[in-house]
Amino acid sequence: MNNIAYPSLFSPLQLANAMLKNRIISSPAGVPRAATPSSTHYGEISAYDRSLGGAGLVINPIYGCGLDPDPFSKYGADSTREILSVMKQSGALAGFSLSGYAMKTEADGTTVTLYPSEDPGCFPMTGRAGTIEEFHEFTQRQAQLARQVQAFGFDLIMLHISDSSTASMMLSGWNQRQDQYGGSIENRCRWVTEFTQAIRQAVGPDFPILARIPRTLGPIPQSHSEADSQFMARAIEKNVDGFIIYNGMDTYGVTIENYETNVHQQTTIFEPMDYNLDFAEQLKKAVKKPVFLNCGITDDPKIPDQWIAEGKIDGIAMARQLFADPFWPKKAEEGRSEDIVPCLRCNYCYHISTVHNNVQCSVNPRFRRENRVPLRLEKTDHPKRVVVIGGGPAGLKAALVAEEKGHVVTLIEKAERLGGTINVADHGGYKQELKNYRDYLVRQVKKSTIQVLLNTQATPTLVQNLAPEGLILAVGAKPWLPAIPGIENAEPVVNAYSHFDTIQGNVIIIGGGAIGTEFGLELAENGREVTVIEMGDTLSANENWLYRIAQRQHIEHCDQFHAKLKTSVIEVLKEGVVTQDEKGEKTIMNADHIFIAAGMSALKEEAFQFYGITPNTVMIGDCRKPGHVLDCTNDAYFAAANI
Repeated sequence: MNNIAYPSLFSPLQLANAMLKNRIISSPAGVPRAATPSSTHYGEISAYDRSLGGAGLVINPIYGCGLDPDPFSKYGADSTREILSVMKQSGALAGFSLSGYAMKTEADGTTVTLYPSEDPGCFPMTGRAGTIEEFHEFTQRQAQLARQVQAFGFDLIMLHISDSSTASMMLSGWNQRQDQYGGSIENRCRWVTEFTQAIRQAVGPDFPILARIPRTLGPIPQSHSEADSQFMARAIEKNVDGFIIYNGMDTYGVTIENYETNVHQQTTIFEPMDYNLDFAEQLKKAVKKPVFLNCGITDDPKIPDQWIAEGKIDGIAMARQLFADPFWPKKAEEGRSEDIVPCLRCNYCYHISTVHNNVQCSVNPRFRRENRVPLRLEKTDHPKRVVVIGGGPAGLKAALVAEEKGHVVTLIEKAERLGGTINVADHGGYKQELKNYRDYLVRQVKKSTIQVLLNTQATPTLVQNLAPEGLILAVGAKPWLPAIPGIENAEPVVNAYSHFDTIQGNVIIIGGGAIGTEFGLELAENGREVTVIEMGDTLSANENWLYRIAQRQHIEHCDQFHAKLKTSVIEVLKEGVVTQDEKGEKTIMNADHIFIAAGMSALKEEAFQFYGITPNTVMIGDCRKPGHVLDCTNDAYFAAANI
């Protein structure tokens, strides 16, 4: 292909009677009962932007739209018609996500899940064992729905038979049936074979069907094996036109603190970016139909392009990376990979992470705010001189947004390089995504018209002489050092990453927040004996649930990591610390290295001194309140966009 930077990724692929213009699928993603108040709602989260972004196939669950939950009813069809138009607006094929979760409405009007055997009791969806007749009835209902999907104008159906779907449950250890659906692997695959055959018969031989299948259900004893999943794929291959690899389950555990498998469905920084690639390669050797890799997050199109070229997979399916940058496909197609906004894999976009308390994207302020954050800022008719003090994530984002608005921007940074506190991402394996984002911001600033003053200490006099009409203060925060005798003997963790390799022997880390725990885990996984001492009862208490669960799973597999919770450090010695537990018992612990990660202290006084230069002054990021990249992005965008 001429002048295409990633020819394998952007080669067409035929699925039955449809042609994908490239090998990129925008995966379905819904936020139940929370999307309408906060965004323009087109059946799923970020649907409008992702449909514009250039993917070859956009799949939508049509979740909770219209006056009627039935997408093809008299009133539901109105919404579905507009959703279909949105999905196709940039030349993508439109796929409908068809549920493989067998359910039934009981005589009293309640809806229950039909499980292979009795209700496992580990899912929020209550249910009971389904009969053979009830499973057949559900199959026929979904076959009728498939005919409606086809007739309405959708181009493709994706069968959702992964996660905790009926197909997965039939394969799993929860299936204790003694009839034709239980026992042997052939029997446990019987229902999904019947289900896919019924859908195929409903839509005919030429209408494309993809099956999203499970690798496993995650690290739980009831999970089926990878070999079982491959057997299932071969069993249904004659009924489908391709496979999308999935892993883990959405709501196993009933309550969030027990969601052990979600982190294998939406992976965190603690897993490799090519998660599931090895299984996708195995499956591709076992079947003849195309295999798409899901749960692989990357901001670099070169990587999936290479995977496709090497025959490891046939395409990719993405959701979170397209939340971070819906135009990932178009930028890649145009050879502008340096402009792709990286996904941090923080999982704040995943509503389960915060139990709907903070469903946002850390790097895309438009995410779920399409009704008030435009795709592109309108240039101002009255450009102003804007000064931004601080070149960390908040300052960099604010400077870029102000320049996009059309203002004349000067960015002042006291250090010799941009990046601020996130320059720690130069070191440490769990900070690759953060490093990618830092590098992206710096690249964008270098490509802009922003005047950057490095090695420059901002003072009120200096700033006054620049005559700003808008002033954004992003001076950051510094490590907080508690008033503990001997605290000078402890080195702040944020300074320690730069000499990570020189740290040997026994290590004590005072403070079990995310910074201290993550640093300690990396040291322990690299052979050091590490003890993290935390006053509270939880490590990384200020992080979202999925981060904490993923981190804990890694800690449980690391014998060199130790944690002392509900324990205070009352003195720091030159070669150890004195601790006191919740019972008041004191202990001397020896160490070769002592680090402190007790949090960050906002540099408010440093910021306050700049007030009075111009009325249009605002504090953003960590100098306002130490937080996450997500907070920096929000602060920066709205402060700069409203100058």
